[in-house]
Amino acid sequence: MKIQISMILNLSVKKRDALFEQIQEDALWFEIIQVSPEDIDKYNIYRADQLAMEQIAIHSNAEVVLTDAMPLLIEGREIIPLVKGDQKSISIAAASILAKVTRDRAMLEYDKEYPEYGFAKHKGYPTKATYGGLTYLWSNQDSPQEFLALLGKNT
Repeated sequence: MKIQISMILNLSVKKRDALFEQIQEDALWFEIIQVSPEDIDKYNIYRADQLAMEQIAIHSNAEVVLTDAMPLLIEGREIIPLVKGDQKSISIAAASILAKVTRDRAMLEYDKEYPEYGFAKHKGYPTKATYGGLTYLWSNQDSPQEFLALLGKNT
């Protein structure tokens, strides 16, 4: 399947899924790390993603690491954060596809467990429906601790 970098952002789910498989077959090396909700809570989403990228960079044997505008805080590697990197580098575009398909598949699994949030439709990106569902959960609890317990948080 011949795809230009500029086309990556507008791929259909079917084409992204096919590329996901092709990238894994053809890549010299890749790693996918899924950031846990606990790490997001502990560090914030930006830093948790950055830590995952740093782990991947350390695990690779690459001397030069390209990122999609994310600076990495590791020694011994040349780090090049490219603004709109997925439009400039086929490696970053491929990594973006791996990340998006992995996230979308996780959201489909979450949707089975929590269908009221519509994860299969919005793939985890905030929508009015997501906030509406959270507001409903919040309004039906007697205390913030009960709401957090429902979300699986320690109180």
